[in-house]
Amino acid sequence: MLAALLPLAVLVAACGQQSGDPVRDDDTAPDLARGTWVLRIDGHGGADGETTTASYLMVRPAEGSVRTVSTPAVQGGDTGMAERALLVDAGHRLALADTVPSAADQAAGRAQVTVLADGRRREVDLRKATGDPSLRADHVAFDADVPGQLRVVSGRSVWVVDLGGAGTPGRAVKEGELPITDSWIFGGFAPDTGDPFLSSIDSFETRPKGYGELDEQVLRRAGGRVLPSDGAAPASLAGQPADASCQQVTGFVESGGRAWEFCLSGTDLVVKVRAKGRAGWATVGPPAQDVVPPEHDLVLVLPPA
Repeated sequence: MLAALLPLAVLVAACGQQSGDPVRDDDTAPDLARGTWVLRIDGHGGADGETTTASYLMVRPAEGSVRTVSTPAVQGGDTGMAERALLVDAGHRLALADTVPSAADQAAGRAQVTVLADGRRREVDLRKATGDPSLRADHVAFDADVPGQLRVVSGRSVWVVDLGGAGTPGRAVKEGELPITDSWIFGGFAPDTGDPFLSSIDSFETRPKGYGELDEQVLRRAGGRVLPSDGAAPASLAGQPADASCQQVTGFVESGGRAWEFCLSGTDLVVKVRAKGRAGWATVGPPAQDVVPPEHDLVLVLPPA
C-alpha cells in the first residue's frame, strides 16, 4: 500500500503423458478451462522495431475460442515485462496502452483506455474526475486487485479513479503524496499490487524493497503465479520440461501447484495443463488456429478474473 511506501468434465488429449498414467477429468481444472484467460501478445513495427502494438487474446481453453482486441501503438514504451499486467484492470474489462500516456495526454490530464469487450476507445478526463484542474497524467496503471480502479501519479500526488467496467470515471480519491526527493524518484508501479514505488538514483534499491532491477519480480494473480515469457521456448515451465513443439511459452501456476502452459506453435495457440505431482502435459480443448500473427511475441497470460 502507499502508506507502506474451474461440474462439467473437460475433454483433454494426453501430451507427453506417461504410459499407464491416464489423464483424469479433474486434472483439467474445469472452472479455469471454461473461463476466459487474457493473453497479451506484442507486435513490433518501425525501422528498428521501436513501435509496439499490444493485442489481447481472450482465450477460452475448453472451447479453443479466441477473441482479439488491440490497443494503440506505442513508440518506445516504458512499461516493464511484469508491470504490463497492470495495463489490464483486475476485472479484465479495460486496457491501457502504456503506463506513460502520450505527451499530449500527460499535459491535458487525460488517459486513453480500450474496452476489451468490443475494442472501443475511451478518453478519460482525469482533471474532471479528480476536480484538480492542474493535474498532469504523468503515470497511470490499474490496481492489481480492484476491478476498474485506475491509479494516477501527478507529480508527487497519487489519485485513485474508479472507471467501472466501461471506462467511465466515477469516484476519485486522492490517495496521498509520494516522498520524492533529489535521491529518491518515482520508479514505477509494483506489479503485484499496482501501488507506486520509489527508486534510488544511486543504487538499485527501491522503497518499498523488492522492485529493483536486481530483484526477482514475482507476479501473483488469483492466488497463483504468472510466468511471463522471455520471447523464447524455455527448457522447463514450473519445474516440468516444456513441450518441444512450442516456439514460445507463457504460463500460470495455481496456488495448489497445477500449472498451465500457453504454447505458441507457428501461428496456433495450444493450451496445456499439468496437475501437481503428475508427469507430462495434457492438452486442454482444441488448438486455436491462426490466432497469433507472425512476428508477434507472447508476453504473459492472466487467469480468469
